Amino acid sequence: METQAYIRQAEAVHLRACLGVISGRPDVSYDATFVIAGVPSLALLADDRARIYQHRPEDVKEEERRETLNRWQDRWDRAPKGRWTHRPKHGPNITEWVERGHGEVDYHLTQLLSGHGYFKSHSQRHNNTLSALCPACPITVEDAEHVFFRCPRFHEERERLQQDL
Repeated sequence: METQAYIRQAEAVHLRACLGVISGRPDVSYDATFVIAGVPSLALLADDRARIYQHRPEDVKEEERRETLNRWQDRWDRAPKGRWTHRPKHGPNITEWVERGHGEVDYHLTQLLSGHGYFKSHSQRHNNTLSALCPACPITVEDAEHVFFRCPRFHEERERLQQDL
């Protein structure tokens, strides 16, 4: 019980640190913050570290690491926020994302992955007098997924990015 209380106290600091890593704001969901930063929550880490470091052989430690990633993936798959980032086509497989070994997460990528930023659907949450509909596609909600993958306004930019990739 005492350890759990310490973990809860440390999680607030841990969350702020991860928000700093991803250049995010406090309104990015708890789970999304840790996925984008590539760092499991302290509760998962504490539980897994307790099992890993009980003087076990290296192969068991690797198995435990994979189990941590699987538990983290399960938690992410059940998270209610940031649903578009969960899709297999676009969203992170936790293991692939954490072990990618390249790239940086900056403010703009965090805004895209978390669905925050200058999308009308997000702005409407803060000012419900605004319309969430896309100006180019008047029957479609303008959210991160629509802007990045579908909206005809950004067709040329998507084509250039596709060619660069």
